[in-house]
Parts: sequence; structure tokens; C-alpha cells
Amino acid sequence: MSPIIPAITISILLLLFYIGLTYWYRSYLDKIEIAKQQEKMEEHIDKYIPEEKRDEMREKLDQISSIIRETEKSLEKEIQKKVKAAKSQVSAEIDESIIIEQAEKEYLIHSADFGSAMPKTEKELKTDIKNLEESIEILESLDEEAYLSEPKKADVGTGMFYEKVTRKLQSIIEEQQLSEFKIIPIQRLKYYALDQIKYITDKDFLPILKLMKETELIRDLVEINPKLHIIVFADDQYEFSNPEKVILTFAYEKENLSLEDLLEITEWDFTYASQVLNELFSKELAVITDDIIVIEGFGSSEERSNWNTVIAHSNEQQKIKLEEKKKKEHKVKLHLQEKLKETKEVIEKPKREAKDYIIESEEELEQEEPPQIKFKKKPQVKQISELKKIRAIYEKTPEDVSEEDLKKLVSQTILGFHEKYSLLNGGIVQHEKLSEYIYKDIENASEDLINETITKLMELKMIIDKIEIKQHNFYVFKEMQLEPSEREFIAYALNKKPINKTNFIEGLNWDEEKVLAVMKKLQSKGILRIERDSIIIPGIIQKS
Repeated sequence: MSPIIPAITISILLLLFYIGLTYWYRSYLDKIEIAKQQEKMEEHIDKYIPEEKRDEMREKLDQISSIIRETEKSLEKEIQKKVKAAKSQVSAEIDESIIIEQAEKEYLIHSADFGSAMPKTEKELKTDIKNLEESIEILESLDEEAYLSEPKKADVGTGMFYEKVTRKLQSIIEEQQLSEFKIIPIQRLKYYALDQIKYITDKDFLPILKLMKETELIRDLVEINPKLHIIVFADDQYEFSNPEKVILTFAYEKENLSLEDLLEITEWDFTYASQVLNELFSKELAVITDDIIVIEGFGSSEERSNWNTVIAHSNEQQKIKLEEKKKKEHKVKLHLQEKLKETKEVIEKPKREAKDYIIESEEELEQEEPPQIKFKKKPQVKQISELKKIRAIYEKTPEDVSEEDLKKLVSQTILGFHEKYSLLNGGIVQHEKLSEYIYKDIENASEDLINETITKLMELKMIIDKIEIKQHNFYVFKEMQLEPSEREFIAYALNKKPINKTNFIEGLNWDEEKVLAVMKKLQSKGILRIERDSIIIPGIIQKS
């Protein structure tokens, strides 16, 4: 028997063995990779998915992983086929110089008909001008949309960003032991987050925290006022009345809020203030230490000042970046405008050459400039720093402040009044009461100037509506409707001492049921409150 046959047999067996070993090893590596992915997936499920939904989520993720693996295998086969086909098309025997020469000929034939990009006729020039003007209009419309755009819709990229930031916020909460408090102001979390998370802006926090609430990473997120939200970590479900929100607002804003300060700011009597405070005490959220109302989780006044400073600085940096972006966009538009001018100059020159029989002076020629393109005005963004400068000048020398700047101060004071007292008055205020507040702040503001500013704020929809009750004007700062019976009730209380339910029954000649129904409606809108049987309407003038 020839020794060649056994040698060939052994070689074939060894080859088959190595092929089998390679296939097995590859399968083994795939299994390890799948196991790692499975382990990572389990970590995410345990961390973010409620226990009752975990099995369902595992099943869905397994199906997705299976589809991905099959797709990868299919793509790998497809790519191998295409690579093989491409290799078969390229022959190594063809000289590269011949390919280059053929390509050059093709290019010359293709580009032979191409002429200069400069317009040859007046018609072409007009077409170019029209195209440039359309480009400028598009840029301006995009720029306008940047000012007036709605909050962006969440897409896949936004979702990934939110998910990443959520994990970092959760890490900060654990590191700083913030969850040991029942509640904290949102500013406390922002302070740490702005230092540790890149690319996050002030407007990103609320959507992310709402997402954390939905996924039960935080218990609740409660709006106290437009500038203050609190994050709830306690298991208790908190519901705050408007008076409680008032105390929480001033406890955060004031350096050290005493009971005496609270009574002075809110004009509450001692009994009513104590009653509201007791509600916060019963929730174990507030204590009184050395006559100061302390909200646990709100930190000291120095800490709050530090948080606010860091957040304000971050917001200022964001504004600077936005301004830089606007400047770049403006440069692009100026460049387009310059191009348009140059194009129009080209069209003017042939016209002058055609009239060589007319002698024109150099002055006449200089006057024949192409018409300027009129750009739409951008909305002006009022800078806070400008108002601060005006305020500083007014406090030192009121007579140096112009009428226009005085209007800005009055406007700021009106909006500040709403921000400060909207929780107390329900967003409605009598003209005389608002004027009284303005005169305390800006002594030389005239009634005409106040009325003019209010009209402007109404045009801008910062004041929603003006209503007349018993020949008195009332300003409404939020969407609401007052029924005739509610207006009549308010009219009866004007310029009177706070009176009780019986006085309204007798004075309006209504039955008790109707009086109670109207009181309930006004109370639900935040316009009315009851103190020791007396009916208080904070937005109107009532005699003390």
C-alpha cells in the first residue's frame, strides 16, 4: 500500500478538525458576547424598570437582540458578496496610466460645454439677484424661528441625552445624600449638576426631572411658583395649598424669614399664619428655630445665595453663547447682501456704457447706487443687565432717567408684582392697588406712563385681560373667566372692611346657598380666602 494515501487521509482529517475547532471557538466567543450583553441588560432592567414589568421587558429585549444578531449575519453575507464582486471587476493586469488617461478624456468631453459662472445677459443677472434675495429671506425666516420656536420635540438623540443626564443626576443625588431630605428646591440639584454635567442648560432640568418622576427615580416634582419647583424624595404624597406655597416661596427667597416678616409681607393675621404654618409642621417639613422659619432641605441662606449665584452665572454664559451664534448668522447675511450689491453693480455698468452719448458728472454717477436690501428686524432681546443699570441710575439720580427707561422700570415692577403676589391674589389686581405698589417703588412715575405701560403689556399678552367692575379697572394676569355673580360679589367688597358671609347675604340680598357657591368658585381660583370668618380678597382695596 502506498504511503501517500494515509498521509492524504490524515491531512484531510486534520483540516476538518481545525475547521471544526475554529467554528466551535467562534461560537464560544459569540456566546460570551451574548452573555455579557445579557448581563448588562439585566443591570439596566433592575435599575430602571419596575419589578412587575421586568419579565415583559426581558422578553421584548430578547426578541430585539435576536433580530439584531440575524440582521448582522445577513449584512455580513451581503457585504462579502459585494466585496467579491468588486474584486472580480478590478483586473490587476490593466495599467493604471491607461485608466487615468481614459478618465481625463471622459472629464474633458463632459466639461467641454461648461462656461463661466458669471451671467452673460441681463435676464441671467436678474435671475441671480432673485435667487440671492430668496436665500436671504430663507435665512431671515430661520433666524426668526430661532427666537419664536416652541420647545423641541423629543427625538432619539434627545432621549439618549436625557437618559445619560438622568443617570448623572441620580449619581449626584446619591453622592450628596440629597434623598435624605423629604424635599429640596430644584436649585440645590442644579448647583451640583451645572458643575459636573457638560452641555446641560437651565431649560433642560424640568423635562429631565419629569422623566425621573415618571420612572419613579424621584417621588414627585411640585411647582411652588414659576421660579421655584421642589423635588420630593419622601414616600408621602404632598399637596400644598396656595398659602403653604406662599410660605415656601418666601422661606426660599428671604435671607431669614421670621414670623413677623411673614405677617408683614402677606398681611395675614397671627391666627391665620399660625394655622398655615401648622399644616407644614404636621407634614414635618418646617420648624421654627430662633424665631426663624426653617424648611428642612432648603439649606442655609448662604447656601441658597451660592446656588442662585452659580445658576445665574451659568445662564449668563448661555446668553453669551447665544449672542455669538446670532452674530455669526448676521455675518452670513451681510456677506450675502454684499454679494447682491456686487451683482447689481455688474448690471449697472453695461447700461452706462450703452449711453456713451450722454455726458454725466462724477457726482451723478456716485449717486446711482444700487438700492439697499431691507432686512426684517430681529426681535429685540432685552438684557437683564440693562435694567439693572437703569435701576442703579434711578436710585442715585431719578431725574437722569429718560421716559423710555422709566417705562422699562414700570414694566419690570408690574411683572415683579405679579410674580410676587400671584399666589396671594389669584392673578387679578385692582388698578389702584397696582398703582399704589408702583408709586412705592418709582415715585416719579405718572399715571399716564403707568397706563401706557399697562397697554403695552396687554399687547404683548403679559397682562391677559382688563375687566371693569363698579367703574374700577382690574387686570388679569392669567387665563380666567369671571361670571356676573362673581363680579357682583367682588364689587360689593370694594373699599369696605373685610366682612363676613352674613353681611354679603344681607347686602346682596342673596340666599346663603348662592353666597357659598360664589365664595367657593372665587376660592378655587385663588381670588378669595377666609380669615376668622372674615372674607379677604387680596387683589382689591379693602379698608383695614
